[in-house]
Amino acid sequence: MKSVLLIFIILIVSCNNDDSKNIKMHQVFDDKNKLSNEFFLNTNNQKDSVEKIYSLGKLTREIFWNKGKIDSISNYKKNSFTTYEVIQDSVSYVFTQEKELVLKVPIDKNGRYYGTGIHYKDSIITGVSNFVDGQLNGLVIHFDDNGYPKLIGNLIDNSFYFGIQFYSSGKVKSLSVNNKENEFGIIYDYYENKIVKSKSELKDGLVDGVQYNYDHKGEIISKRYYNKGRLKAPL
Repeated sequence: MKSVLLIFIILIVSCNNDDSKNIKMHQVFDDKNKLSNEFFLNTNNQKDSVEKIYSLGKLTREIFWNKGKIDSISNYKKNSFTTYEVIQDSVSYVFTQEKELVLKVPIDKNGRYYGTGIHYKDSIITGVSNFVDGQLNGLVIHFDDNGYPKLIGNLIDNSFYFGIQFYSSGKVKSLSVNNKENEFGIIYDYYENKIVKSKSELKDGLVDGVQYNYDHKGEIISKRYYNKGRLKAPL
């Protein structure tokens, strides 16, 4: 009798703990009818279990949910694991496979980065960047090994709208400006004596058109023609 009662109790507990029957899969497709997102909602309309995010048919992210709260995140590139994230108090701590912290950034309720992120290498801060809706947007600063800025820029939709690179001496190394849509722009490279080294036109973030090259005195020494970032011929 006791064994029958024990089996009955185990069955009841098992049925009550079988959450898999209480969640329903949802799938989202892009405008090309390719799967871009799949996730599960429980009876309280909260995300539960694992959510998978795809880009061009390839897995890029897995978000592990527990009744509407994120436990952890795994990131992929070309379907291969790259980094994992531990979530604490709505902050994501991103680690490499070797368990090295590379980024600390706030996340929104959907697991997307937002706000100021801090980048690390060997436990040293290497940069600061701003995120909006999971994308780099706003101020970006990269530091050299001595802690001095080597790049200061403003990004819109992951593309530089304005950027300045520096030599270790603190002098300007390059200056680039793009229109808001990143369609057209221009970049100046400088010698450390502040003389322009080259001037290039940009299209879609790539050198496109005539590039002018100068010597240390500012005299033109050559012209080169580029097409979508590829050198075609000297002029």
